Amino acid sequence: MALAMVLTLGVNGISFMDEEWFIRDYTALVEMIQDASPETKIILNSIYPVAASYPYQGDINNEKINAANTWIEQIAEDT
Repeated sequence: MALAMVLTLGVNGISFMDEEWFIRDYTALVEMIQDASPETKIILNSIYPVAASYPYQGDINNEKINAANTWIEQIAEDT
């Protein structure tokens, strides 16, 4: 039986993490899962966009989300 794990992470992190920190921590998590369960397929889900009416646009906005999604895509390719 094949196992799959879907990770949807990062939306809170983009409010305070820079690119290096985000990639380092996210990659470390993926690698820990791979070490613990090498046969598990890991799916890295993108961060969903926020509505224009979202009240915390200064901290979490679609520009930051788009950047983080490119980082997540790179992590997926690298791991």
